[in-house]
Amino acid sequence: MTNKKLSSFYFLKNIDPLLVHLGDLAESYPASDPHASIIRLRQYGEVLGRLVAQKFHIYIENEDVYFDLLQNLRSKDQIPSDILGGFNQLRVFGNNALHG
Repeated sequence: MTNKKLSSFYFLKNIDPLLVHLGDLAESYPASDPHASIIRLRQYGEVLGRLVAQKFHIYIENEDVYFDLLQNLRSKDQIPSDILGGFNQLRVFGNNALHG
């Protein structure tokens, strides 16, 4: 028997293993390095946003930055504004943690 805790994000492994990895990193840092945790959540949000765009068949350039990704998702009017607001909050908090 192992003492290793099963990831809170394990259920996403078949959708995108990167979501599991970033989620695990974010979850492991809050006490020791809160800025790193927020930065990982920002990255998580960006990966998830790209998956949402793919699911809704919204073309996104690979080079699009997170802000452009959100603007593109918003312009298609298929994603509820509160969901987009959550993505934007992750972006802003992550940017503040990285640059602030």
